[in-house]
Amino acid sequence: MTAGRSHAFGLPAWLIGAGLFLPPFALPLLLCMVPRPIAPPISIPSLDTVEATRHLQSVSARVAQLDLSGADRALIDLWKRSLGWGASPGQDVAREYRSRCKTIASDVGTDHVLAVGDAASLELVRATVAVELDPGPEPIPFFTMARATGMLDRRGRLRTHPIVILALGQASWREKCGLERELGLGPPELEALDVFLIRFGSAMNDRLGANDRFVSERLRSLDRYAERHPDYPVVPARAAVLLASGDRDRAATALGDASAQRPGDLALGNYSLHATLGER
Repeated sequence: MTAGRSHAFGLPAWLIGAGLFLPPFALPLLLCMVPRPIAPPISIPSLDTVEATRHLQSVSARVAQLDLSGADRALIDLWKRSLGWGASPGQDVAREYRSRCKTIASDVGTDHVLAVGDAASLELVRATVAVELDPGPEPIPFFTMARATGMLDRRGRLRTHPIVILALGQASWREKCGLERELGLGPPELEALDVFLIRFGSAMNDRLGANDRFVSERLRSLDRYAERHPDYPVVPARAAVLLASGDRDRAATALGDASAQRPGDLALGNYSLHATLGER
C-alpha cells in the first residue's frame, strides 16, 4: 500500500523509509534530490558564421554574373507577388509562376531556374536586412512571419545569420515552382534550413496547428543536424517537438529509452518524468 502511494506521488520507497529515521531538517534535502517533471528544452543550434558569410558572398558573386532576361525578371516578380510582396497573392499568380518555371526549365534548363531563384532569394535577404533601417508602410507577409517566429525583433533586427533568409527564399522558390525543396542546395544552405526549423519552428508550429508534415520535417532536421554536430542534445529536443505536437507517448518512450541507457543523467530522468506524468 505504501509502495503504491509513493509511486503515485513520485516518491521512491527508499525515501519514505529514510524519512522515518532521519532528523526533520534532513528530509527536505532528500526531497530536493527527487526528480521533478521538467519540460525538455530545445537547445539553440549554431551556425558557422564564417562559412555562412563566405557562402553568401559566393552566391552574390555568382548572381552578379547572371544575365537575367525579361522572362527571368518577370518570373522573379511573380514569385514576389506569390509571397504578397508588392501585391496581393492569388491562385492565378501561383499557377502562372509554376507554368513559367516549367517553360524556362524546358527552354534553358532547371539549373538556370535555380540560379534565377538565387537572385530572387538574395533580394529577399537584402529586403529583410533593410527592415531595421526602413520598416516600410506595408511589410510583406514574410516579414510578419519573421517577427512572429522571432527571427526579427521588434526593431526589425535579424536575430540569425542572413543565410537563413537565403535558404528560406530558395526553398520557397523551389516549392512554388513544383521542384523538390532542397534540390541543388549546398551544405551551408541545408544547415541554415535545419537551424530555422529547430530554432524558430516552435513558433511556426503554433501558427500551423497540428501539422504532421511540419513535425516530421522538424524531426528530420534535428536528426540531420545531430549527425553533423554529435554534441547537440538531440533527444530532449526531439521530445520537446513531439510534446508540442501532442505526441506525448512517443516523447515519453524516447526519453525513457535514453534515460535507461544513461541512468546517471538526472536531466533525462526529469524530462522523462515530465513526458510520462504531464504538466502539473
